[in-house]
Amino acid sequence: MKDFITYDEGVQLTLSWNYEKLLCVAFLDEECDACDSFKNLMLPELKNMGVDVYLIDMNKNVVPFPPNNTPTTFWYIKKDLPPMQKKGIPPNKDIMMEQVKKMLKVNRGELNVEEAFM
Repeated sequence: MKDFITYDEGVQLTLSWNYEKLLCVAFLDEECDACDSFKNLMLPELKNMGVDVYLIDMNKNVVPFPPNNTPTTFWYIKKDLPPMQKKGIPPNKDIMMEQVKKMLKVNRGELNVEEAFM
């Protein structure tokens, strides 16, 4: 699996996603320190957790409605839910990992969204 995809590939991916696994599409900027942290610290852990992660480089793609901040991630959890959007990365990596664990449980049907995030 390649990490970086084009915006058009991202559109096709999300439209055809089967939701058997948790999907994260991240919009990054090569000049963003927080984006580097996401790529270097979070990406390997997410992949180890079985999350499919694809990156879209804001400097190499025309994005019709670009996110205001980078990194911005969109999490595709369940077919009947809109993607969950997260802006930036939390100051503590453990916070994000706990959220991802909850998303994985929602994806597997072990928790509903209200139990996980409300």
